[in-house]
Amino acid sequence: MKNTLLLISLGIFFCSCMPMPNAENSKLSFRAPNSVTEKEAREHFSSELQMATRSYVSSILIEFFDAKGTASETYINENIGRKIEFGGACDQYEPSDNGTSTANYEYVEQRCYNAIGIVQKPTNNPMRYAIINKACEKLAVDRLTAVRAKLFGASWPKPNTTNVNKVWEQFYSAEELDASVASALVGISAHTSDDEKAWQAIIVAVCSSPQWQTY
Repeated sequence: MKNTLLLISLGIFFCSCMPMPNAENSKLSFRAPNSVTEKEAREHFSSELQMATRSYVSSILIEFFDAKGTASETYINENIGRKIEFGGACDQYEPSDNGTSTANYEYVEQRCYNAIGIVQKPTNNPMRYAIINKACEKLAVDRLTAVRAKLFGASWPKPNTTNVNKVWEQFYSAEELDASVASALVGISAHTSDDEKAWQAIIVAVCSSPQWQTY
């Protein structure tokens, strides 16, 4: 939770990326493994942080930004569904062809794109977070009115440590909002008296935070 607070309060979300090993002091340097021990160490190093799949990430964004059936859904599918940083293609048996064309599927968001190897696993890397950050910033502009209507109705309330949970719980459904994190989120909005801009900043902060994409 301290990690989460630090990332949100500073607004620097790339810092959670797993550090690269020191080539001088560690045998996990950039050479091919030459023993079973080293190979196992490399595998352990790369698998410590498990990342959510592109299908999960896309579904959370589509749901939160109420983007189903909109141009924003297409943007999410194009910029996350097709990016190798979010893992390989879905289970090739999940898409269901509706029988009229190979281009038509009942579950478009789960379509297995030919450009991505099926066995490629999601990885913890800076490019992944850069893509997510850019998507969150764009969606927080394009779908801001839709989010307001969904969460609060006709108008934005002034952010406080209670109502910021409305955003938090959409991304962290299994993690209760800590009081210190809630305060940090409210603090993000302190630079403006415009409630809409305040909530936009809070949404980008939570959406861009990496922890909801890990398990």
